[in-house]
Amino acid sequence: MTNGQAVSPGSTGQVRFTAADFRREIERVRRARRRNIALIVIAILLVVAALAAAIIMFGVSARTVNDSDMEPVMSEGQAVLTMNANDIRSGTVVAYHDDGGELQFGRVVAESGDWVSVSPDGTVAVSDSALSTESAANVFGANASKVTAREVPESSYYVLGDAEDATVNGLTSEADFIDADQVVGQALVKVWPITSVGLVS
Repeated sequence: MTNGQAVSPGSTGQVRFTAADFRREIERVRRARRRNIALIVIAILLVVAALAAAIIMFGVSARTVNDSDMEPVMSEGQAVLTMNANDIRSGTVVAYHDDGGELQFGRVVAESGDWVSVSPDGTVAVSDSALSTESAANVFGANASKVTAREVPESSYYVLGDAEDATVNGLTSEADFIDADQVVGQALVKVWPITSVGLVS
């Protein structure tokens, strides 16, 4: 015997493990595995709880881009996370419902109180400052010659797509502005497909 444990005859004192030792080791491994599984389940529940809290507190939602009007920032078919936005400023990319109820994405280029005008060549100007986005030129087509400068109504925004060929209606009526109630959120992050993950800027 060595330290109370059996050794094989003629051995040099090497300790042999008994069947009880193996059973204890197997039980230890099982306990460790159950503990790891429990930790993973708890972590998943915490993530789900955090997402649920974010949805409730900040109105976080995943929405699908339905067209190419915001190229190259966002592409058709991508999934984008949006959140409630209480203080929308010019430059913000928003998701909104158009007059037909369809979900659209666009960039706010003018806020309530700003004056928007379009020159005969289709260049959009906000408060006498020409916009630099690609969509600012030649997007009004035939409407350009009959557009007059208009003030963005209270609690409204003027929104354009970033794409050069993004379609907008012009400034022929107040219906060309979107009301704050039509905005469903500010676009934050592209989350799908994986290759497109990134902030919306």
